[in-house]
Amino acid sequence: MSILKRSLCSWSSKALNVANRSVTGTHRNLTSSVMMAMNQSSLNFGVFTTYNNHRREFSINHHQRLLPPTTPQEDKSSDKSKQGNTKIKALVVILAGAASILVASSMLADDVKAEEQATAEIGNPQSTVRDEESKNRYEIEDGINILREILKGKDKSQYSITLYQYQVCPFCCKVRAFLDYNEIPYKIVEVNPLFKSEIKFSKDYKKVPIVVVEGLLNNQLNDSSRIITHLNDVVDTSGKMNTADVVKWRKWVDDTFVHTLAPNIYRSNEEAVEAFEYISEQNGFGWWQKQAVLYGGSFTMYAVAKRLKKKYGIDNEREAIYACGKKWVNEALDSSKGPFHGGNEPDLADLAVYGILSSIEGLRTFNDLSKEVPQIGVWYHTMKNVVNSHKQNKQNKAN
Repeated sequence: MSILKRSLCSWSSKALNVANRSVTGTHRNLTSSVMMAMNQSSLNFGVFTTYNNHRREFSINHHQRLLPPTTPQEDKSSDKSKQGNTKIKALVVILAGAASILVASSMLADDVKAEEQATAEIGNPQSTVRDEESKNRYEIEDGINILREILKGKDKSQYSITLYQYQVCPFCCKVRAFLDYNEIPYKIVEVNPLFKSEIKFSKDYKKVPIVVVEGLLNNQLNDSSRIITHLNDVVDTSGKMNTADVVKWRKWVDDTFVHTLAPNIYRSNEEAVEAFEYISEQNGFGWWQKQAVLYGGSFTMYAVAKRLKKKYGIDNEREAIYACGKKWVNEALDSSKGPFHGGNEPDLADLAVYGILSSIEGLRTFNDLSKEVPQIGVWYHTMKNVVNSHKQNKQNKAN
């Protein structure tokens, strides 16, 4: 095991050097902390036991097979075969561990920093229509929305929109919730988190989500909140979807609520493996990517989660997400006006909270939150029914 540990750390060190060149600031510190955690850990792969409702078991340290009695000659052959299998397994784990650093670092960079370093342009980069760091993210502050002219007079069914995403990214889930609720048709392109070849057309912005709208001069909208704000400005003729109070809660989702997710779903090795099992299934990873995610990505993100707790001042991750759930149901919802923040119909605040929570539905964190704050579980499933109903209407119209 010591040889395996040294090999894995060597491969991971090289991978981290590559990852460090692709991320900046906080992420260099994150990858360094991951490396330190790996050097200090005993790398006991026995932690991968009994997860996901005990459906599967990982016990690499004590993996044995029952074999029928053999002759001494057969024993030698069997020993060679076992040695060969062990070497292959060790190689798989080493490669998976190294690859996982790249995958996890890439996905982390996109998920955590996507909303903090938004530098999107709306319109032609050569024109004067350029968004600043915080401008036009939650409201159209300057009154200029180029999408109005592009989509003017068009029925929603005529919109040509492509969403570049990671399936379980909470920011991407927000955008999908908005598009589905508003019955806006769109195509999905799943981005490979390691190579990102699908978004090579985007020169300066390498995070997700990205929305490409046919007719847009710069061809793309970046940052989930900007995407939603600009599209909502076109489809919301009543103006009720994005009031001042809605904007307040949308900012809270991006600045506070969403940052409690990662420390929770990766808070222990077991939960990290459970989360990455779910991620690998939802994203449709290939065999090598899945092994990297299961055997290495979970360990990496467990270390990263510790760093995120410190960054966002979270002492107890469960209490932090419980506090957010209670704040939402106690301060944002008013049953006398209807089941949603928007009253009888959801608004952009409802869709934002629903979107990020949908990224963890089915995981232990989501189940614990629903038990601790039953009202948010009821609200969530009511939202899910409404969004899915609108999504089905859209599909029926398309057919």
